Amino acid sequence: MEVSVYAAKTNLSKLLARVEQGGDVVITRSGRPVARLVPIRPDAGARILGVDAGRLWIAPDFDAPLPDDVLGAFDRMIVAQALVEGVPVLTADAALADYDVEVIRA
Repeated sequence: MEVSVYAAKTNLSKLLARVEQGGDVVITRSGRPVARLVPIRPDAGARILGVDAGRLWIAPDFDAPLPDDVLGAFDRMIVAQALVEGVPVLTADAALADYDVEVIRA
């Protein structure tokens, strides 16, 4: 169900009742969706720590430095995103100076 901001303010109690019964309500401004009322999921209770103990293995070198070709791919992805968004890159990585993007040294 979609309603305008005005209708949502006017009929909030009715909309909450609809949501409590499992529905959801999209609130629009000038015909564009801006928010959604949805029911809150019931509390699942306290989490039990250690349930998955022994089921996960992490390699001893999982935090070893990445190869240069992989690091270069990340650099290019960051540069491309900065160029598309028209924003500078905040970094301590001197390698980004090789690209045509504004860099702010961290």
